Amino acid sequence: MQLRSGLLLSSLAIAALAACATPPPPIERIFVNSWEKNTGYAQIVRRGDHLYISGMNHDGPDVEAQMRGIYTDFFAMLKPYGAISRNVVREVIYTTDMEALKKAIPARKSFFPNDTYPTSSWVQIDRLYAKSDLVEIEFEVILD
Repeated sequence: MQLRSGLLLSSLAIAALAACATPPPPIERIFVNSWEKNTGYAQIVRRGDHLYISGMNHDGPDVEAQMRGIYTDFFAMLKPYGAISRNVVREVIYTTDMEALKKAIPARKSFFPNDTYPTSSWVQIDRLYAKSDLVEIEFEVILD
């Protein structure tokens, strides 16, 4: 009987704590460019201290130039959130030319000082959204 009473009290205490728990923060969709809604995506989705950034591209004559443009635009986009390279926890890089991407490693690393590299996947594909796109990068960020 004492065991049953103890279990009942424990269950009631857990239920009471669960009822008082703070609900998760809402999901916020942030449209950075006018065409995003027409295409059917949000550039940034935020939930609490997490930012999920849709694939970004940039004009340029080669993979390195496009990649530099992407990282420059990306880090400018993070400034209002107070985020810097150490807040970037994941990236996925899509490219149509893996060898050119490998050659651009020093340029990529220059955006992550003091070895603040995120987890990263690099994927070669046949084509990106625009035929002129050679690289596209998705990001995940955790704010301080």
